[in-house]
Amino acid sequence: LSTFDTRANKWKQTWVDNQGGYLDFVGEFKDGQMILQREGVRPDGTKVLQRMVWKNITSNDFDWSWEASRDGGKTWQVNWPIHYKRKS
Repeated sequence: LSTFDTRANKWKQTWVDNQGGYLDFVGEFKDGQMILQREGVRPDGTKVLQRMVWKNITSNDFDWSWEASRDGGKTWQVNWPIHYKRKS
């Protein structure tokens, strides 16, 4: 579920699943990219930043990636790069 919070001037997106998973992202559309980010906790208790990035957006396609940072956002690792293209 995605929504724009007018008071915070931020986009918010929530993901839930049938296994009790709950992910809550917050971010913004800026410089041609939508970046939504959250802080997660790994099973061993360490914190990790997670983000979703939408870029190269046109009327027919865009790139989406799920990324993670274990150093507070200094560097990011792309875990899932996906290219979406409109069906003709």
